[in-house]
Amino acid sequence: MSPRSISVVCCSEIQDPKWRWISALLPETDVNFNFVRCPAGLNFRVLNLARMVGCWRAVKIARIENASIIVTHGPTLAFWCSVFSRLLRVRVRLLAHSFNFARLPGPIKRYWFSLAFGNVDTFVVFSEMERVLYAKLFRIDPRRIDFVHWCVDAPAVLNPDKPIHPGNYVSAIGGNARDYATLFDAAHAMPNTTFVIVARPENLTGLTIPKNVSIFKNIPFEAAMNILLHSTLTVLPLIGSETPCGHVTIVAAMYLGKPIVVTDSTGISDYIKNCETGLTVEMASPSALVKSISSLLNDSGLRLKLAENSKHFVLRHCSPQTIADHFKRWL
Repeated sequence: MSPRSISVVCCSEIQDPKWRWISALLPETDVNFNFVRCPAGLNFRVLNLARMVGCWRAVKIARIENASIIVTHGPTLAFWCSVFSRLLRVRVRLLAHSFNFARLPGPIKRYWFSLAFGNVDTFVVFSEMERVLYAKLFRIDPRRIDFVHWCVDAPAVLNPDKPIHPGNYVSAIGGNARDYATLFDAAHAMPNTTFVIVARPENLTGLTIPKNVSIFKNIPFEAAMNILLHSTLTVLPLIGSETPCGHVTIVAAMYLGKPIVVTDSTGISDYIKNCETGLTVEMASPSALVKSISSLLNDSGLRLKLAENSKHFVLRHCSPQTIADHFKRWL
């Protein structure tokens, strides 16, 4: 299909009205985007009504505009757009972008997802491991699942010349599938090293925070990037060896030139190669974390090597142009 004269509806939960996905990177094509954002403030304990409303609007706009494609960002939006396109009998191709689960759904939800995902043309995941996992979990032909690296511009940093937390410290950023219990055990064994953590309140439930650990909860992304930028190195402790989370933090750290220590997981192996673009450590091992963090703190040459290799990697594989090129090939 020629990429010219194509109407695309893009459905997401991103509230920023300036966010236009990759539309600015397709100047030579005649692809017309309609952006539909799920409304804020309609979330309930069991049912996320905002996602349903956003997807209903996206499918209705696709019918009115005679759109050829709906691009969804997130698996639940792919589910609802598939359901509503069938209910409204809207013939439209579905591209399920950012198809990633921080926590895998239970068997009942997987069953309903599997039925709806049969109506999705292509899924886009951020790791090869997820291609295998989701194909098996939702009975999807692997040929319908494309792997593309997590691709964004370099992160915006709040007041980059003014550290939010002064002094030398090790950072840890993020909330999805994090193992802060193991990191806190490592921090307790390193009392002379300062750790600065940006997490969600639920990440810390039941944990005893060591005296050398400072906590920031639910701060703006740009502020979290300030803490990442001014750290000596960053740590990404994951709850499992098959956890497809942490891509946002990894890519941000690469852009900002921060060496990273991360739990050895198949979910991040497309980004972190041990001793090349980062250091990998055994899952749930405080002693392994202590060893790798200490080696990086004491070896400026190794920190520089990892930072330089990561910068080359991120510029080659993780720019938005990569997503734009994939989308054009898919068209």
